[in-house]
Amino acid sequence: MPDISRRRVLGTGLATAAAGLGITGAGTGRAAPPLPGPHQDRDFPPVPGMRGDRRANEFWWQYEVRFAFEATQEVRDAYAAIDRSVGGPGDGSRLFALHARYQQIRREGGFPGDYLSLVAPVKDAYAVLSRLQLELFDDHYGDRHQHLLPWAFVRMGDGTLYDPRMPGRNKLHLMPYGANGVMTHAWHLWHAVNRANTLLGLSPGRWNRLDPLIGLGWAVQSVMYPDPDLVNPPMATGTAQRLIRQWRWRTPARMDTAFDSHPHPPGHRP
Repeated sequence: MPDISRRRVLGTGLATAAAGLGITGAGTGRAAPPLPGPHQDRDFPPVPGMRGDRRANEFWWQYEVRFAFEATQEVRDAYAAIDRSVGGPGDGSRLFALHARYQQIRREGGFPGDYLSLVAPVKDAYAVLSRLQLELFDDHYGDRHQHLLPWAFVRMGDGTLYDPRMPGRNKLHLMPYGANGVMTHAWHLWHAVNRANTLLGLSPGRWNRLDPLIGLGWAVQSVMYPDPDLVNPPMATGTAQRLIRQWRWRTPARMDTAFDSHPHPPGHRP
């Protein structure tokens, strides 16, 4: 895969994302879906001050609401069960330890068997998160809008989704950076959860098709490195379409290999 840098992208011409817990064929010859239409969308009411793609903003906003801001007891219980399964106290504070365990098992050569043994005792928790996530995908990108779904991840990665409904100072839907602006591990955690879903038999076909889009969002954010305090310039359309083609049809094995890399996907840099 060619190396793509932020300087090249901006010279030719990571929309923003929310919380993430929740194809086959390796070719890149498939056509990328067309660019979404106007920022307004008749399916959703206007939000004064909102910037960026309306449907993508709504999708990630509902993700935030369902899995963070207004998480139900069912969701909190699922977080607690997964947290305890990786040695946490059961309050959700150690969820990122799941990614650490996934990485360790991969390094030690015990994947997939040892990882399945880790996640199987809390299958019900993963089933809850899988079901609720897939409902959101269906509600916002089902039927006639399926072709727009890759763009939700592009816009999640390039920092262009400004949503005034977001609490606090940062109004972008964007995977959060670590200390001192270190690239986020959140995409990696989402992949680890997806791999748990597929190994547990929880809609494996769907998650194997969605997982490359998580890689796409990670790649876009890695290239663009958007400022969380600004409405950032969008990734050039041609570059975004090229990344969609490169990621969308990756096999599960190729996705696992890609997510062995950190902080950026191989061949991508800011």
